[in-house]
Amino acid sequence: MKQREDESIHVASDDMPEFYELDYSKVKPNRFAPLLPEDSVMVVLEPDVAAVFSSSEAVNRALRALITAMETVEKKPISERSVRKTSFLPQPVGA
Repeated sequence: MKQREDESIHVASDDMPEFYELDYSKVKPNRFAPLLPEDSVMVVLEPDVAAVFSSSEAVNRALRALITAMETVEKKPISERSVRKTSFLPQPVGA
């Protein structure tokens, strides 16, 4: 995008301007919004998580499996759940 000389902001390379003056009269609607289903929700994954999944379908399958596992655990009484007791404190010698 070409800027006219009077519109450009001259700032040293290591300094950020305090604010930018934006011309909101030139704002355009998101051209990709009509492509999304009406009831969809956009979620941003961290790069390391996104690297594991090849598509949104893969993410949805993994999340549905997690939801099913969570529902199964929540339905079991606490006495039937396999509770693993671990101590992160050092044990005395000879105990």
